[in-house]
Amino acid sequence: MSTSDGCLAMGNEAIEELFVLAAQRWTVLLQKPWAAGLVYGAILYAAMTHVIVPHLSAAQGWKTAEDFWSNLRGAMGHGFFVGVPIACVARHFLSGYQAAGVNTALSGVSLGKNLGSSPAQG
Repeated sequence: MSTSDGCLAMGNEAIEELFVLAAQRWTVLLQKPWAAGLVYGAILYAAMTHVIVPHLSAAQGWKTAEDFWSNLRGAMGHGFFVGVPIACVARHFLSGYQAAGVNTALSGVSLGKNLGSSPAQG
């Protein structure tokens, strides 16, 4: 694995963790994973295409898509192929924690600690 592969893997984990943290706070993201995933993917596309990648020093000569249809295709692609899978997997795993009575409104570190104790113990 090269250094750039490691950076890519760290970036993907951060994208997933950001959605999980948001879903722990706003449960509507878990109740409607398709809608939440589409919106989340579109936001990721916009942030990556228009903010993050153009400001990287490694992205010399990067040109953002200027026309409406290219941006719409990119946002829809990210919504369906990035956002929706993240939302569905988060719903699958976090709904099990909520059904067990574990408080998922906590951070991921606290969530891991709570899984070791029974819900009655707090």
